[in-house]
Amino acid sequence: MKWLFLGLIGISFGLFDLVEAAPPAVISITPAKQEVIINPGETKWINLTVINSLTQSVDFRLAVEDLVVEQNSLIENVTVPTTTLTLNPDQTIAVPIKVSVPTGAYPGTRHGQIAIVIKGTEAVGNKATITTQLNSLLFIKIPGQVKESGRVTRFGLLNGLINIPTQNIGFYIAFTNDGNAYLNPYGLIKITNWRGQELGHAVIDPWYVLPNSTRIRDINDLILPTGLYQASLELNRGYGDLIDVKRIWFLVCPWWWRYILFGLSGLIVLIFGYRIIKV
Repeated sequence: MKWLFLGLIGISFGLFDLVEAAPPAVISITPAKQEVIINPGETKWINLTVINSLTQSVDFRLAVEDLVVEQNSLIENVTVPTTTLTLNPDQTIAVPIKVSVPTGAYPGTRHGQIAIVIKGTEAVGNKATITTQLNSLLFIKIPGQVKESGRVTRFGLLNGLINIPTQNIGFYIAFTNDGNAYLNPYGLIKITNWRGQELGHAVIDPWYVLPNSTRIRDINDLILPTGLYQASLELNRGYGDLIDVKRIWFLVCPWWWRYILFGLSGLIVLIFGYRIIKV
């Protein structure tokens, strides 16, 4: 009986874990981002998959939006269904989307998103219509005299050059794109100790940077023990296999070390100041 009782308890906890791990019921779209290379005068078709894991039907419509108003617009290049679509419970549909570029279109990139607008009504006091919107990024690249130009403009630590061992070591990267095409920079940050031994690295997945803009990326998933370290950024610009390299030294130590370091720094300043005045 004892083992049977323990077995039932174990099964109960196992079932509880299974219930807790069940995915939430949501409306989702895939892919989150699409990139289309298309020549002037050409037309292509792509699909956007919409998934309904709810227990009720939903009505939605599609819309095309620009990421930046009046800059590299793609609204005139993308056609989506204009009617309201219905998605039944546990149904998945692929929505066809037309991408076309007129003859004589200037080379470069266009940037926007396909919006899935879902409407529903809930009674909260007076009836109110609640609208949910999901977005899928869409980038169009038109070949030709495209200027691809970008660089890392800043690399540093989110919490300064002195960090404590119990917190994540956070880095930030500022990348400036001064060309006329979007870029997808990627790379990694290598961590070495003062002896030059590599202790680990953080992978930087590709992220988009629009033309004539600067975008900042945070990397915040490293925990290090007390010590002196160097972080080396190696970032591929996303074109021509060009790599920017930036390095920075930083210290990881208990918080009370800061007072000692500041005290020693102040003492050194006073000593040198006294000697200068004495001379």
